[in-house]
Amino acid sequence: MSESYISRIIKERIGITFKNYLNNLKIEEAKKLLVASSCQINQVAETLGFQNANSFIRVFKKSEGITPGHYQKNYQESQLH
Repeated sequence: MSESYISRIIKERIGITFKNYLNNLKIEEAKKLLVASSCQINQVAETLGFQNANSFIRVFKKSEGITPGHYQKNYQESQLH
């Protein structure tokens, strides 16, 4: 089986590309890491296999509408109230 064949099957079954599916999984894991610890953004990016922190920030913001730093800060502030 080729990579393109597998990607096509995944898109047919779940309606999104493999890359988007993988990024969605990474973002869900990133959200857990960002709220469960005081991990730095670059540590989260590296842990999840992004090329660099900028790539991670771009993908996270596209998915969630805010940067990972703002996500982490919003969570921390919500815990104070």
